[in-house]
Amino acid sequence: MKVQFVSVTPVVSAASAYTAGDAVGGLMTFDFDQLRSAEAIVIEQLRVVDLAKQGADLDLLLFRSTPGGTFTDNAATDPDDADMIKLVGFISLTADSLLNDNSVSFIRNLGIYVPTTLRAAGQKVYGALVARGTPTYAATTDLKVELMARTLT
Repeated sequence: MKVQFVSVTPVVSAASAYTAGDAVGGLMTFDFDQLRSAEAIVIEQLRVVDLAKQGADLDLLLFRSTPGGTFTDNAATDPDDADMIKLVGFISLTADSLLNDNSVSFIRNLGIYVPTTLRAAGQKVYGALVARGTPTYAATTDLKVELMARTLT
């Protein structure tokens, strides 16, 4: 069994409030290149670090291949209807730990199965954060999103 952590820093709007249902940071690509020989991967963990301490409720949509539609930062999230079949996971997040000037959400034991679609190019998973509240981030790099995946064998 192999394990790989992949982190993405979505570019978020600074000093501009989001509306519930807005994409937060646009479409993200998680490239599990070290797991490219696997028949499938299983996403086991998600961690979101919020350097602005917004403690916002967020949803993370995970797709097995690039979805079409609208994933523009700070605009309504609207995946194409035909691409909803590509959705392999939906994770609701609440800030677990509000610290002095930041917060973190951490979810383990997800067990989200993702079949390998482009083995030669590596296994990519596409994600979109969706606001469920009205966070206002201080800097464009305030969020860090990390997934951990493993191979099945």
